Amino acid sequence: MRRRLALAVAVLIALASAVYAQAAANAGLDLESCREKARLHDPTAREAEYIDEGAAADTAVARRGYIPHLSINGRASYQSDAISLSVPIPGHPISIEQDKDQYNAVAEFSQLLWDGGSIAAQLRGIAAAAGVDRERLQADVYSLNDRVDQLFFGVLSAREQIKQNDVLMDELESSTKRVEASFENGVASRSDLDSMRVDMLDARQRSVELEAAERSCREMLGIYIGEPIPRDVEFSMPDVSGMGAGVGENRHPELGLFDAQAAQCDAQKDAIFAAKLPKVSAFFQAAYGKPGLNMLDSDAEPYWIGGLLLSWDPSALLDTKDELAKVEERRLSIAAQREAFLQGSDAQAAKLRSDIARLGELLASDDELIALRAGLTASMQGKLDNGAATTDDLLKAIDAEALARRAKALHGVLLAQAVYDLKTLLND
Repeated sequence: MRRRLALAVAVLIALASAVYAQAAANAGLDLESCREKARLHDPTAREAEYIDEGAAADTAVARRGYIPHLSINGRASYQSDAISLSVPIPGHPISIEQDKDQYNAVAEFSQLLWDGGSIAAQLRGIAAAAGVDRERLQADVYSLNDRVDQLFFGVLSAREQIKQNDVLMDELESSTKRVEASFENGVASRSDLDSMRVDMLDARQRSVELEAAERSCREMLGIYIGEPIPRDVEFSMPDVSGMGAGVGENRHPELGLFDAQAAQCDAQKDAIFAAKLPKVSAFFQAAYGKPGLNMLDSDAEPYWIGGLLLSWDPSALLDTKDELAKVEERRLSIAAQREAFLQGSDAQAAKLRSDIARLGELLASDDELIALRAGLTASMQGKLDNGAATTDDLLKAIDAEALARRAKALHGVLLAQAVYDLKTLLND
């Protein structure tokens, strides 16, 4: 009974998996869903929470500089000599001698009153550093879109070429049968038949190469999105009819990284200025020692000390100019990198817009070209049947028509890819 139950459960699971796989295949894949799945599956995307947690921990540590601090110190010593005092007063001589063993325990409370803005500058530095890390992560995650796009359009391109290659193989097979019939009737030669078979083998080899390319892109894309992609899953061609060439403002995440790095330089300058200012704090010491505050009293006793403490190192001002110059050099370097990135992006965007315009014009005339090529092929078939054309003439016509069909398929894929490349470049 248990075996039957286990077998039934296994069958149900297999059926459910098959139904799910079929549903996924029927649903198909589109580019935007692949981008989203890849982003969610990407391990680096989870680093954002670690950046926030690290910044929160550093901020908590820095803020503790505002609260009172308690320190406890103790000391026990024995020394080779001690203070002694002898006052020769006639009739009442006074002799005081300090013990050589001494003990002291001190609890000190201190409260920062003014630090010149050092802690505030440190907090700004922590926030700026976290901002740089977040922007760098955002740029890395966004670059994933480009890899996904290349693989997605790689699958589309391979599949479109496979379709056109299948059409070519059908035409070649039909033409080969005609040439075989002509050869049997003594009209065509053996070389004519061999030429047809050579082209047929070339088409089959191309089919093998295209299938391998499609499988490679599809499997790599499956790794990025975190799920296997069966061969029968449909890939939806993105609709770019309403997108145009796009002339939007460049909002690439890399620019946000440059801005964050520049903000970090500003925070570093604030920290440099704050570090050169005096620090004022209040303190209170509660102690128990032998001796106490009275060094000539050998008895152990409690005592306390309170007051203000000023600390300042004027010599640190000498380094200010060099430290600021170093930060300024870093800021200028970031500005130069930003300018170079924008220049490269503008050049790439101009090329993509030119490609989009060119591919659009080519697509507009592809159908007419295919129709003309198909007419020439049909005409050449008739001429071959009548003996007015050779097999080579027919093969050239078939190849030209196949090339026109492949060109149209590629133009459509390349146009969609160019539009999405421009969107990715500008973060539009």
